[in-house]
Parts: sequence; C-alpha cells; structure tokens
Amino acid sequence: MADKQHAASRRRRRIATGIVVIAAAGAVSATLALSGGDSTSAKAPQTTSTSTVPLGKGDLPATKKVAGSLGHGDPTTLGGGLEGTLTWLPKVGETITRGETLYKVDNRPVTAMYGSTPMYRDLKQGHEGPDVEQLNENLRALGYGAPLGDTYTADTESAVRARQKARGLKVTGTVEKGLVAFVPGALRVAELKARTGAAAAEDILTFTGRERSATAKLPLSDQKLARKGDTVDVVLPGGKTVKGRVTDIETVSSDASDEKGDPGGTEGSDGGGDEKKSEVKVTIKIPDQKSLGDLQKAAVDVDFTSEVRKNVLYVPVTALVARTGGGYGLEVVDGDTTRTVPVQLGMFSNGQVEVKGKDLRPGMKVSVPQ
Repeated sequence: MADKQHAASRRRRRIATGIVVIAAAGAVSATLALSGGDSTSAKAPQTTSTSTVPLGKGDLPATKKVAGSLGHGDPTTLGGGLEGTLTWLPKVGETITRGETLYKVDNRPVTAMYGSTPMYRDLKQGHEGPDVEQLNENLRALGYGAPLGDTYTADTESAVRARQKARGLKVTGTVEKGLVAFVPGALRVAELKARTGAAAAEDILTFTGRERSATAKLPLSDQKLARKGDTVDVVLPGGKTVKGRVTDIETVSSDASDEKGDPGGTEGSDGGGDEKKSEVKVTIKIPDQKSLGDLQKAAVDVDFTSEVRKNVLYVPVTALVARTGGGYGLEVVDGDTTRTVPVQLGMFSNGQVEVKGKDLRPGMKVSVPQ
C-alpha cells in the first residue's frame, strides 16, 4: 500500500512540470490520447498527505492576466478664473464636493459645482444656455429653489442671493465669472501648482476623481478581451481579488523602445528610439471602494476572461496522475477503496482543468495532495 502511495506521489511530481508547461503555453483545449486498460481498484491509502475534493461541474472560464495599476486616474489641471492673490488652498489628497470651496482669492471662496460647460461669463437674469442650466441644477441640489431649464429667471436670482449670503459673499444676484468652477464631479486634489500669496490667474492645482479605479493596457491583438460593461477580477497586492467593471476603452500610442528599456531603438528599427506602437488602454471601475482598504496607488493584475466552457466537469490540476502507458487519470475514492479513472483533458484555467471520461460524474471524490 505504501508503494502505491509513493508511486502516485511520484506520478504527480513527474506531471507537475509538464502541466505547468502546457498551461503556460496556452493549452486552451489540450486533449491527450489515452491508452487502453480497465480502471484499477485497491484499498485507499491511509495517509495525511492527501485529501479529497468533489469533482466539480459548471462553467469554467479561461482568463488572461495583465499587469495594471490602481489609482485615481489621470489628473486634470484647474486654472484660476479671478484676478487677485491666493489666500487659501486645500491639501493634497483632500476631497472636494459640490458647493465646497476649491480655493480662495482675496479671501473670497471659489465654489465647486458640477458640470461639463466651463464658466466663461458672468451669469445674470435673462441669460440662457447650458451654463445656466448647470447653475440651476446645482442650486437645486444644494437646497435652493432654482427652476428647471436653461434660463436665468427671477427664481434663479433669488436662489443665487440666498447662496451668496450663506457663503459670506456680496449679495448681488449675479454669479461673477471665476467665483464658480464647474468640475465633472466630486474630486480629489492630486497636486498643488501654486502657493498662497501667488497670483490666482495661473494654474492652481490638479485633480482626479475621488474614486479609485484600475487601468491596464492590452496589445491590439487582445483588444477583444475587453468590452464595455464586462466584469473582470482585479488582483491587489497580497493576492486579494476584487470585482471591477470595464467603463472605458481607448486606443493609445506608446514608445515601444522605452517599454523595452532600449534607448537605442529596437531590432529592425533605424536606431532612432522613437518607434511607436498602439495599445488598448482599459479603464476599470471598482464599485466596492471599501474593498480596496487604504490603497491609493498600487501595481495590480487584471484577469480578463478569454473563453468560457459551459457546463463541464473540472478538477484541480494537482489531482491528475500519470497512467502507465501514457495519458492521465484521477484517483477516485469510494469509501475505503480507490481506483484510477482515465480522463481526457480539456481547457486549463486558474489551477483547474476540464476533464472528460465515461466513468466520471459530478460530486465523486477525487484524491489530491495536501
């Protein structure tokens, strides 16, 4: 019995390297020819070096792991819209939301409001346009009685007066250009580009979105791996996996020689070091921000699903044993006996392998090393 246990262990050791090579080479649908012979039965070895797992059945996805990064996205520069002196600035990393102060000029607060149209004029009664519509929307969101629509009405002016009073500003009913900055949404201060005491007309700061997201770059040949709305796994430092959703896909150019660490150019180029290649930049939103803990910036891996085998049988790769004469099998445990059942191998994925065989059924106990 000990000889059988040792033989099985040797068989697993012999195939371990081969299986890794097969999987690493992308053996998505490797099927091995099996030799003949009946299944063999024997007393199950009593040992603490093995355990059993049920033969699984279900969908088996094949994934491709791509290096990526976690962060707050590319920064955007916010320029000053008022003449004067900077008298207050936020701290790097600080979060600013609708209605809060971005910075102060001559001790007057510049307010963040949400919108895509920049503040390009003073706003007052009678004005119309998308900038007025944004203002009305923000005033309503802040609890003031502004009207619907893109017209600066008497109700808009009343709301502006109430807001100016609450902010400690001169009550005019007109929104002075530069005292409001329309930004895409809640933001996080990434970098200060100025200091207090400097002129406010220059660049003030850079900002990113408040939420953290992951980005990864794929070669054009793999662009089909990423589709908007797809769910992917993001593997954090330490091995924790969180769910993400693809929200943006963009084709970008990069310097191929820089990525290869070859400033003199790549083989076959003119040696100028300016060879360009196109890639697909994928942005991944992570809905559960709490799952990221305190991580702000980090290198991560992103698992993209390349194929899914539906309703198949599968086991851990380590459950496979080499059969005398060729092929692979599983050691199936029935009570106090074990028998080797021949199998055909299908797709490898994340430590699992698809198996086929006439003597297989879901849930049967299969021996694996501990």
